[in-house]
Amino acid sequence: MSNINYWKELWTGVGDFSPVVNTQDLLSPVSSPNPRPSWDKIYEGFPKTIDGKAQSPQEVFSSVFGSIYNPTEETIEINGKKISMINACATRMSLALLNANYNLNSKRDFLCQTGKYRGKGIITKIKKMRDYLFESI
Repeated sequence: MSNINYWKELWTGVGDFSPVVNTQDLLSPVSSPNPRPSWDKIYEGFPKTIDGKAQSPQEVFSSVFGSIYNPTEETIEINGKKISMINACATRMSLALLNANYNLNSKRDFLCQTGKYRGKGIITKIKKMRDYLFESI
């Protein structure tokens, strides 16, 4: 399953997310401070190529981190420390949520350094993003 389809199924409550019994209850917008935007709004902000496929990790991280991202080493460098950036799945979903006006600063791993969302918080770890979605949206 592509990561776009994974997020769509999670967002819409369709699919098998064992051991969760009822994803609709967990994704209920009642507990969310914001009403859940449509999947179309999320998909609109999801970084993808012209043919609709997810952008490569190098494209995503370059657009978010600019010059602190090294695509050859697949790392970012912050305060002299190199941090591995290989899987962009959660980062893509962060950008999609930012497009839908969600504020991820309370759970952020990093701030966007360049582009449309410069200064906005993003989640880069897949488990953290999944937990965020189950808890917040």
